[in-house]
Amino acid sequence: MTLDNLPDALSPSLPSSGSLANPKALPSADELVDLLEERIGAGELSPGSKLASERELAIEYGVSRPVVREALRSLQERGIIEIRPSRGAFVRAAKSFDVASKVGSFARQRGATARDLIQVRGMLEELSARLAAERAGDADVARLRILVDAMDDTRDVLDRARCDIAFHSLIARISGNPVIEIMFSSIAPLVFEQMIRSLDDQAVAKEGAPLHRVVLEAIEAGDADGAGNAMFKHVMLAEDLYGEDLEYPLESVARRKVNGILGGSVRLEDIIEDVLRSI
Repeated sequence: MTLDNLPDALSPSLPSSGSLANPKALPSADELVDLLEERIGAGELSPGSKLASERELAIEYGVSRPVVREALRSLQERGIIEIRPSRGAFVRAAKSFDVASKVGSFARQRGATARDLIQVRGMLEELSARLAAERAGDADVARLRILVDAMDDTRDVLDRARCDIAFHSLIARISGNPVIEIMFSSIAPLVFEQMIRSLDDQAVAKEGAPLHRVVLEAIEAGDADGAGNAMFKHVMLAEDLYGEDLEYPLESVARRKVNGILGGSVRLEDIIEDVLRSI
């Protein structure tokens, strides 16, 4: 009988490495998750690399294969690994969508309002636009122009919101500051919810929409002050124009707008997920 054919129940008794040979130190499934996640986070297991087999992990950590399977399932649910049938488990490259989903979920649980978001966006996106004006190349400007033109050419609120979030996300990327890009990506679900509210309001859209082109032209001209000031004005408009919606949870406001536009035929969660994956 080979090691591969040993029953699961015998796995804990196989020789294990290091201090884990002591039965009292054997990790639980949750502890094994932490150990593997730590190795992945430290770069020992890089994105795309294959994890050891269930049998090898059971031997290494002195646990049963069911414990290993449970730990791997948890890692997959967290988006840390990807389990491919008949091939094994692979480290999954982190994506901004992962962060956005978690932050968006937490913010909704805390009842984040439009005012909460605007305060953060004002500071973050003003700096983002300033840096973009200093660093944008011709190709960057061309892509921004395509998005602004698309926003002007469509009257569909959700299509405009898709172009709008892509425009702001691209400016964050053009800024050249990875922390700004990560921070904006993390709040993108909330920003998109706010955009639905803004673009379905004629008063807000009338004042806010033209500022996209002002920001674009300032970035094209390399005018950091002009880009930053226009972006700050654009983001902060809602404080004067939202009325009572300023203090309501963003999710409830956006859900009301989506239901009014589509009559409940599409879920807000599905729209946001589709948009975030596309950007």
